[in-house]
Amino acid sequence: MPASAALLLILLAALLGSWYLLPTSWAKLLVYLWRRQTGLTSHTISVAGIRWHFLKGGNGPVLLLLHGFGADTGCWLPLASRLGQRFSLVIPDLPGFGESEPPQNLPFNIEAQARRLMAFLDELEVSSCLVAGNSMGGYLATQLADLDPDRVRALWLLAPLGVKAVPPGAALEAIDSGETQAGKIESVHHYRREFLPTVFKHKNRIPYPILATQARGAMARQA
Repeated sequence: MPASAALLLILLAALLGSWYLLPTSWAKLLVYLWRRQTGLTSHTISVAGIRWHFLKGGNGPVLLLLHGFGADTGCWLPLASRLGQRFSLVIPDLPGFGESEPPQNLPFNIEAQARRLMAFLDELEVSSCLVAGNSMGGYLATQLADLDPDRVRALWLLAPLGVKAVPPGAALEAIDSGETQAGKIESVHHYRREFLPTVFKHKNRIPYPILATQARGAMARQA
């Protein structure tokens, strides 16, 4: 085998190995490229001692996008290109998730989260917006509208939590019975094999670096 071919094989093997051995570096690169593709830019801001990370982009009236429990800004990236054609997007990592860093012993009930969100919007000088929320983010969106109706022009709720008339699914029943704990992740393998099937109806093909980074982040933030 020519030396150049052998070197190429070694480089390819190293690249493939790094996909699994250095998932955090790959995840940062993949997320960066996806954000660039959508035209979103990354920002940080400090509000009342809380470091918020958020994405901005697009043109038009402000649309605030709120992710669910255990998620982050990345869950909105598949929709961001189209939404950004009609709206100015503000997509925060809610404190405790993604890249937003809360202080210790912060309350996480929905009203407390909504009031933090009001302060975040005040800091950004967003006096009027449409609000979209998925799962916990949907519950939070309704609480925000209840506490601050003059600011919230409309709601877009995607499978929202907090709808009292809807029977709980298997995942919530397991949490209520004590069979499992909300968001308890034991390993990357457990995250992939046990946790993800409870939140996706169909098998989701998440690139390994992003999956591993999400799992490790969830383990670090479990408290």
